[in-house]
Amino acid sequence: LKRRTGAMVVANAESAVLLARGGSNDLHFGDSITFPPASTDRIIMDGEVVTVGGIAFTAHFMPGHTPGSTA
Repeated sequence: LKRRTGAMVVANAESAVLLARGGSNDLHFGDSITFPPASTDRIIMDGEVVTVGGIAFTAHFMPGHTPGSTA
């Protein structure tokens, strides 16, 4: 998606590690969901406000499905 659209990838540090590794050999899904490694453009912190298109979102870390799950 990043390569096709030029979208900026925003993630917390834990998710950035998983994205950089790529989608293979996943803890839960094995190799059924694959994607090439992706770099993260911006690392966010819990409670940080991210503004996209004039709309502000507050990142809330919610570890669960993955260690870096964010709502």
